[in-house]
Amino acid sequence: MSTNLIGYKELSEIQRVELEGNTKQKKRKTMLLTMLITPIILIATFQIVAFFTDNLGGHLGALTIGIVLSIIFEIAFAVKILKQFLQRDFEGEVVKKNIKRKTTGSQDNVAVYYRQSVVFRTDKGKKIKKHWRSDYKEPSPHTWYGYLNNGDKVRFHAKMDYYEKYDKSGDSKIPCAKCGQHVDIKPDTCLKCGALLIKP
Repeated sequence: MSTNLIGYKELSEIQRVELEGNTKQKKRKTMLLTMLITPIILIATFQIVAFFTDNLGGHLGALTIGIVLSIIFEIAFAVKILKQFLQRDFEGEVVKKNIKRKTTGSQDNVAVYYRQSVVFRTDKGKKIKKHWRSDYKEPSPHTWYGYLNNGDKVRFHAKMDYYEKYDKSGDSKIPCAKCGQHVDIKPDTCLKCGALLIKP
């Protein structure tokens, strides 16, 4: 059991491959889900519009709408994957946190969500902004936004999409790099999935 909670974890190559492989597996599942959802959007749109119209124009319109929605969905997914691919490891400090209230939908059906942003200043002087979407204004401590605090020194592991604090001495829980759950910081392995916890 590790008692020193200040410092970065020096992962062995075997440990790193295991944890990075888990993130790759999650990305593959997301890609598979996207490939399944896209044709469902196309078929569902076609069926819904066709149900309310019996003319050929309506059917063609439904097909067109379905194709357009599918393309938009695919583009959004491709942009997200590209951003993840372009991420790089860095060490830095949390210099700013912010929550903004956002709305989406029509005037008759407005949905509210919150954009949680964290700004890092890397050791090389570059500013990097990360953000997450939440349905709640009050941040949960079991999210990256709630876990990270202003002034925290952080090492970002890009291939694991994981933010490692340098000083964890004030934390009672720590995120698991494999399952993502916030678990008791005292053991050396995650109590949920058994994976190695990233701590000194």
